[in-house]
Amino acid sequence: MLFPIKVTLLVLAFMGAYVLRMYWVRPKLLEPSCLLNTDRCVKLVYYRKDNSALVFAEPAAFRIWFNGTTFYVYDVASGTGRKCVEADYEPAYEVQPKQSAVQKYACIRSLKSVLKLYEKSPREYAYIRVDDPASFSAFDVIRYLLTHRIVGLPEGS
Repeated sequence: MLFPIKVTLLVLAFMGAYVLRMYWVRPKLLEPSCLLNTDRCVKLVYYRKDNSALVFAEPAAFRIWFNGTTFYVYDVASGTGRKCVEADYEPAYEVQPKQSAVQKYACIRSLKSVLKLYEKSPREYAYIRVDDPASFSAFDVIRYLLTHRIVGLPEGS
């Protein structure tokens, strides 16, 4: 007589665990932390120091540096054939986040020399879930950095 009750409880426990996993664990924990459906996630690896940051977005391959006042996007301007004459400088686009537009092309410190500034800063990670990875841009990364207060714009900008 006790055996059917044990089997019923066991079946109910499995059903409860399945429902809990599908309707709470999966949508609230696993998907936002990009443990499932990783093709819809962008991994941010960033270094912070004071109010500046160096960010690598993977697999989008954006390299973004915020020097405390301005955002610069590496690796995009080099595809246009732009070159810098100064040694240890690379082409990058200056971005104004309030206008969500590229301001101008600039020659700034090379990514290697900027990385040396952050070598003692801890590496931090963040994940962004995106609906359409094809439309993901550097502006999305900049918006994330600002809304999550990883960096802050100076007053009046």
